[in-house]
Amino acid sequence: MTEGKRLMDSREVMVLEGVAMLGLSAVALCYPMEQRLSLLIPFGLLLGFSGITRLIISAWFFRRGSAWRQLVQQSAVADLLSGGAALVLLFQGSNQLVLLLGLWLVLSGYFQIRRYAYLREQWPACTPAGLTGILSVSMGAFLLANIQGQWLSAPLDLSLPLALLGLFKIYAFIKLGQMRQRFSNGEPIADQEPFPPYSPLNLN
Repeated sequence: MTEGKRLMDSREVMVLEGVAMLGLSAVALCYPMEQRLSLLIPFGLLLGFSGITRLIISAWFFRRGSAWRQLVQQSAVADLLSGGAALVLLFQGSNQLVLLLGLWLVLSGYFQIRRYAYLREQWPACTPAGLTGILSVSMGAFLLANIQGQWLSAPLDLSLPLALLGLFKIYAFIKLGQMRQRFSNGEPIADQEPFPPYSPLNLN
């Protein structure tokens, strides 16, 4: 089994993120601008949990020094920093949820694009993974620009981009699942470094 295949198998994280975005989108519809500060609590906790989970995955499934391991670890650090920033903003009483979410979407999309860049060497048809990253960066950039431009007013400024990205993540989850099924059916793939056996947790 290749490390790329293992990362493909973790696509369940993508559907969880999609469902979480749809949920946050629905909740944001019920919160006026002045009450969005309270949304920093679940946002920060979820990102903190995501970051810790990614660190464990990187240490357990990917060999030390591999590009896959570094990619997952960097993504985990981005989640932890964003989650920590959410809690700091909450304690400061700073209602900057849209700003923080926009920055996180850009970072998350960047790592998704890098993931696609590695995966396409084995699965050239894994376009949904790359499109998800591009859409994430685009939605993040839109949120940041909308702070000044005010093209969409609350609550649509937060709810609509999250709903679109959440739906596309679920779509990408389905398409990547179809690719994994073709792999299981024995379709040829490019050679890649072998996936090592399970190893003890090591965060180096």
